[in-house]
Amino acid sequence: MRCVTYLLLCCFVAFAASMPAHAVSVKDKPAAVMVVEKLNAALLDNMRQGAMRNFAARKEKMAPVVQEVFDLETMTRISVGGGWQKLSEDERKKLTQAFAEWTIATYASQFKSWNGEAFIITDFTDPQKPDVMVNTEIKPKSGKATALNYRLRQKPAEKNEGPWQVIDVLLDGSVSQLALRRSDFSGVFNSGGAPALIAHLNALTDKLETAG
Repeated sequence: MRCVTYLLLCCFVAFAASMPAHAVSVKDKPAAVMVVEKLNAALLDNMRQGAMRNFAARKEKMAPVVQEVFDLETMTRISVGGGWQKLSEDERKKLTQAFAEWTIATYASQFKSWNGEAFIITDFTDPQKPDVMVNTEIKPKSGKATALNYRLRQKPAEKNEGPWQVIDVLLDGSVSQLALRRSDFSGVFNSGGAPALIAHLNALTDKLETAG
């Protein structure tokens, strides 16, 4: 399962999360925790139904969840780096859409079979702080669990409190997905601008689709 985790980009479940450090009831769970649970539930569903769902069906299942759970524009902006500020609004939208399609395809491609694995939320940081870490373990039926932690931030809103969304995934609990992506994507962007990075993301998405 560890190799599957490293192929994420990131992206990722338990309906009954275990959080002994906080001992919260369902109604007391912070919103950030429930966001991660929603993602985890969709991933687990795709894994359990993997034998009956092809890539397109898994992608269709994940698309609305990824769009809701992740702050894709922020993740795209950080992945691009300083050049983001020079882009037009149209270029930003197209880049974010390509990044979103690739993220959805990654989850659809990598979480497609189930062998008794479970995603368990083990802990979370202070929900009153600007960023909240929700720590998750991917537990195989036997063997060592793999840490997969999510950094969430509340999206600004004019009137009401905005939604909590994932802005980074820490693979093995410490390796920032955004740092890995920025190392890759900023180089492509710096050499060819938005068109080159969009083409690169689309090619990665197509490769995942071909692999099924």
